Amino acid sequence: MFSKQTTTLLREDFHDDSSFVDSPSRSRHRSRGREDSESADAQFHDASDEVLTGAPVAVAVTDGLGIKERDKILDDLRKENFNLKLRIFFLEERLESWCIDGDGEMHSFKADAEQAKDMEIELNSIANASDSKIDPNIPKLKGVAAVKSRIQDLLNSKKSLESKVSLISAENDTLQRQLQSTKQSLEVAELNFTSAQQHRGAKQVSKAAEEILELKGAKSGLESALKESSHAQDRLLTKLETSARELEGLKMKLRFSSQKLKTVLQNLNHKAQSILKRLKTLTTLQTTHHHVQSAHEQELADLHDHFSRLAQEKATQLEELIQARQKSKSPTLELMKLRAEHSTEIELYRQQLADFERLSEIAATEMGLLKNELEHRRGNSGKSRNAGGARRLRVRLLFNVRRRMSSGLYVNVKTVENVGGGETVYEGWGTGVDTEVGRLRGELEVRVVMHEEAQRKFGEENGRLVEEKNEVEKDWRGLSVIGLQEARNEQASQGNDHAEALKDILIWINTVLGLPEVSNSYTSVTVRRNYKKATLLQKKLKSALEQTNKSFPLLNLTRYSDADLDSLRNHLFAVKNELLVSKTEIEDMRGDLERKDTQVRELNIALMDTTSDIKEELKAEKEYSEKVEAQFQRLEEMEKESRREIESLEHELREADAREAMLKEKVRMGESLNKECTGLEHEIAEIQKQRHNEQKALDSKIRELEEELNVTRRQLEITEKHVQNLKETKLTSPLTPGFDDPASLVSANDRLRADYFHSRRLVEEKEQSLQELRNQFTEVIHKLRIHG
Repeated sequence: MFSKQTTTLLREDFHDDSSFVDSPSRSRHRSRGREDSESADAQFHDASDEVLTGAPVAVAVTDGLGIKERDKILDDLRKENFNLKLRIFFLEERLESWCIDGDGEMHSFKADAEQAKDMEIELNSIANASDSKIDPNIPKLKGVAAVKSRIQDLLNSKKSLESKVSLISAENDTLQRQLQSTKQSLEVAELNFTSAQQHRGAKQVSKAAEEILELKGAKSGLESALKESSHAQDRLLTKLETSARELEGLKMKLRFSSQKLKTVLQNLNHKAQSILKRLKTLTTLQTTHHHVQSAHEQELADLHDHFSRLAQEKATQLEELIQARQKSKSPTLELMKLRAEHSTEIELYRQQLADFERLSEIAATEMGLLKNELEHRRGNSGKSRNAGGARRLRVRLLFNVRRRMSSGLYVNVKTVENVGGGETVYEGWGTGVDTEVGRLRGELEVRVVMHEEAQRKFGEENGRLVEEKNEVEKDWRGLSVIGLQEARNEQASQGNDHAEALKDILIWINTVLGLPEVSNSYTSVTVRRNYKKATLLQKKLKSALEQTNKSFPLLNLTRYSDADLDSLRNHLFAVKNELLVSKTEIEDMRGDLERKDTQVRELNIALMDTTSDIKEELKAEKEYSEKVEAQFQRLEEMEKESRREIESLEHELREADAREAMLKEKVRMGESLNKECTGLEHEIAEIQKQRHNEQKALDSKIRELEEELNVTRRQLEITEKHVQNLKETKLTSPLTPGFDDPASLVSANDRLRADYFHSRRLVEEKEQSLQELRNQFTEVIHKLRIHG
């Protein structure tokens, strides 16, 4: 940037006319020229005064030239000199701004600038010599000092610009060094990456060799296991014979237990049907009570209407009597007569009102008692419901025990079928069968006891209901309209609860006896949908992981050399040959095993005939237990299980979404890194192209500047010729080459100001471009550090 001193001087030159006469803020290194200019200014003021007063001016005229002619010649020379100085100054600035990158070219231009300075010094010396010869009393020496100071300021600004250009060139050199260092770091990073890939390939080869050794060990282990399995099959054949006999005994026991259960359940069904009949009778009694209640309500309404009519009639009679009393002359006699006539009726009316109030109080007390009784009955009904829930839990436990028993038998049968599949499955099987038989007996006894207890509780509940019905019949006779309505609603709710409980019992009995189910099943569609969505997401994630696992080794193979690949191929061919040899040996062993398997299958066919009946019965028992369990779960626990499943599925979906988001984030980060690397490569290529283009432009500009320098040299030669001509003419004019008219000085100052701001703008643009290059290089270095 430019110094503040030069800018202030420019403002003084443009806006203050006194700067042409006297400028006290000049620099120290121009003190000598300032003293000369002040002395010349003093002489100039004296001469101007003489000219204005009309005094004669002594001017020596030589060689026949007049003052006007010499003034014109000096003005022309001065203008040419000033224009040449300006052109030299701006050419130096352009050279320094354009030739930042080339050191040799800068030296050549600096040499040219030094030559121009020498020429300028010579011109100044010639001008000073001519000033000493010229008469100082000419009235055009007023702005010489100002022009000299202006030229000195321009030289100072030129020096500051040269220093700034040198700084910019140094920064450009540092940036080029940083570019070279970043390129070297990129090459080093690529070499490290390739070496890491080769190291990984070597590790994979070593892992493959270890896996081959493990396969050989597994092969020997399989051979020993096959031998042991052949011995185990021989042992199992002996155990199968004993197990078949024990299964036949269990089959007979199961048939006997199923027959007992069917008889017990049939008895329960008959009892439940009788209970339903009793409930129907209760409902009929309830309807009759409802009719009786409606009749009582109608009677009460009629009584209320009758009493209200009587009260209205008495009120009208009293009003008539009051009016007649007001009109008659002797009201006391008439009142006495009326009291005597209607005294009996008034007393009867009062007695009826008192009776009605007593009845209302009695009804209120009875209502309170009925409410307490209803609360007591509600508590009893809650206890009965809890007892029913306990009974249901006991029945459920019983069926769970039965289901476990059937599942255990089913597992035993499956293990008998899969004779050739294991070695130690049937160890201790005989003891397990004995324990299962004992468990079955205990469960049957518990079931019989629970059925008897349920029957007893059902009879107690039925008797309690009959007693409650009788009590309700007694209570309904003395209740008011509101009390009867509340009691009826409460009794209806209790009857509905009992009916629902009996309906549940009937559903259970029907399912046990094999009757058609009640259509109260519940299927969760949302659970199925969520499960399908979760499976689809899981499949997608698996496919994505498989693709990445497939693509990763392919990418790694591109990093290996041809020699490594050939060695890997040879190693794999050797492994393949060993695997083929082992495969033939395994096939031979498989043939031996198939022969033994045929023998075992022949024995199994005989057992299959005996176990087919057992399978069918076990399936029937399993279906029976599953139906009972499904009924209870559908009635009580389906909603809870569905909620839990939905919550678990939502949690799994959230986890899957989180995993998917993490994978997407990782993929996105990898893509962004690849894009950034490609972008950096493109930027480096573009910078190289841009620098090449700038170099070309600089070459063209240098040529233009050389041409302009040649032109300026020619002009300087012309000026030298003019100066020589002036020396030959021996003019004694006091004018210097830096002097100019005020109008021409103003125009020159305007041009200088415009050129100055233009050059300043160019320097700022160069600084901005250098700052952008610095930022780009810092970003490149930061990214390389991150990738490294």
